[in-house]
Amino acid sequence: MINSFKIAVIISILSTISSCSRATQNSSDLGLFDISKNDQYILFSIYSRQNSSIYQIGTDGSGLTCIIPSTKDSNYFNPKYSKTVTKILFLACPKKDINNTAIYISNLDGSQKQKITTGNENISEAFFRSARIKFIIVKQTTTGTRRHLGQIKIMM
Repeated sequence: MINSFKIAVIISILSTISSCSRATQNSSDLGLFDISKNDQYILFSIYSRQNSSIYQIGTDGSGLTCIIPSTKDSNYFNPKYSKTVTKILFLACPKKDINNTAIYISNLDGSQKQKITTGNENISEAFFRSARIKFIIVKQTTTGTRRHLGQIKIMM
């Protein structure tokens, strides 16, 4: 279990990454983040210059790596680790249509990226439910409440 000091260090690291680009006139916003179940890594997204990519860094501040870079057409955000820390689940949308969100899954290093939903929803969150590739999809409604859309089990 991660302690309060380590949480403070993690938040400091993520804030520093976000503020470094602000200091150089590249306005960046830190997206949602997840801490691996083994407390070794932090997975997060950064939005900068209309691009959103997914990064990973060690909880000790080492090894900053972009594992899912934005593409010409798509942004990637809201990453989550699997319980076994072997897969990541994340959302993607076309740069010109944020209401057309799809769910993707990949290996921890970003390889074998696979689209697993059609992308015709405004999905705000997806997360792993168990060590298997099973997750829950949540959609934010127009009233601001969240609605459970269902579960998907994937055999990989």
